[in-house]
Amino acid sequence: MPAWHQVSTVVTDGKLTVALRTQSTTANWVAWDGITLTRYTGETVEEAKLAWVLDELVKISETTVAELLESTIQTSIAAALQASVDAVADVTTYDAGEELLATIKAQIEEANASKDAYAALFAAIEAAEFELDRGFTEGVEEFEAIVAAVESLYNNPTASVEEVEATIAKLNEDIYNFQMLNADGSTEFDVTHMITNPTMRKGNEGWSGSVPGLEYEVMEFYD
Repeated sequence: MPAWHQVSTVVTDGKLTVALRTQSTTANWVAWDGITLTRYTGETVEEAKLAWVLDELVKISETTVAELLESTIQTSIAAALQASVDAVADVTTYDAGEELLATIKAQIEEANASKDAYAALFAAIEAAEFELDRGFTEGVEEFEAIVAAVESLYNNPTASVEEVEATIAKLNEDIYNFQMLNADGSTEFDVTHMITNPTMRKGNEGWSGSVPGLEYEVMEFYD
């Protein structure tokens, strides 16, 4: 998956070499682009380093974090992210800034996992609502109650990724049972949810045998 990396250093002779080295990898294809270079100056090296880390903290807070906080993610994760953003104003040393930056990046990974889980839950809810709109007559009230409970969980996102995934699995079972309860031999039903990881969102999970490569949530074969 795409990743962004950064390196800070002090240039003492006016020359800087930019290079890339892979380490401990079995990959046979690596892409590298989007290189940027930023210069920070100050009366001392520490001032320059502090200016750099503060700039990074502000950028990541105003872009990636701001986007995540507008998404549906677990409330405790959102609160932790907001607390980290608020702490940026208190950074007065490079070391403190670097530590906070590392914390925020870890929180972003956690938030992205939560965002993906809740997005999958939303898709499952939409699938359930589609079945409710098909005019079936058997088990409707019971299924409506199930869907309403799941919608409540989505609208009040306190559940962890694991809890959300368990809810999705249970809702998919309930969707299937509702479908079968109303099957008359001539009605088509979308049962894609019975496939483990059909979107490849979880990498190779659920797939076995000669598993192909995975990039951007797409399986790919190449020689």
